[in-house]
Amino acid sequence: MTVKLRSAKDEIGRFCQRHSVRRLTWLHEPVRAGSEAAFLVEFLREDLPPLATLAAMEADITEILDRPTDLHLYIRGFYVGNIPDEGKIAYDRADYMEFPIPKDKIADFCQRHEITRLASIKYPWRNSVINDSDLDFIAEFAPDAKLGLAYFGLGEELTELLGYPADLRQVDSVETWQEEGKSKGQSATVHYERRD
Repeated sequence: MTVKLRSAKDEIGRFCQRHSVRRLTWLHEPVRAGSEAAFLVEFLREDLPPLATLAAMEADITEILDRPTDLHLYIRGFYVGNIPDEGKIAYDRADYMEFPIPKDKIADFCQRHEITRLASIKYPWRNSVINDSDLDFIAEFAPDAKLGLAYFGLGEELTELLGYPADLRQVDSVETWQEEGKSKGQSATVHYERRD
C-alpha cells in the first residue's frame, strides 16, 4: 500500500461511501511518482452507475491519490480476472459498517430466538471469491433452545433489522470460536450476551 493511500484512507472511505462502493481493491499500485494506479471496484447494487458517474469517480480518485487512476468494474459472474489478495484491499464496507439499529432491537431478536451470544465475524480475504454478504454472524443458542425450521429464516430477519445483507450460523461457543479463529486471521465482535 502506498504512503499516499495510507494518508488518504479517510478520503478513500468517504469516496467509497458517497458512491455506494462495497469494496475497492488494488489491481496494481503505482511504482513511481506519476505512474498510473488501477483499482477493482465492486458496487453495493447490481445495476451499475452511468458512464458519466464512473468518469467522475475516476476523476475524484485521481485527485485524492494525486496520480492517474483507472477503475475496473467487478460484476459477479462476469469478471474473469484474478481477485487480488487481502493485502490489496483499499476499502471494504464491512470495515466501516456501523450497526444502524438500537442495541435493544438486537437484544429483542436474540431473546426471541433464545440466542445467548451473538457476534459478527470477519474472515481473511479469499482469492477465489468475493462473498455475496459482507456481514457474517455466529450465534450461541441456549442449551434448551428449540430451533426447528425457524433457524433458517434468522439470517433474513437479521438482514431486515440491519438493512444490510447478513448471514447467521450456529456455533457451540462464541468464545471458543474466537480463540480458534485467531490463528486463522479471523476475528469476532460480540454484540449481545445474555446476562442470567
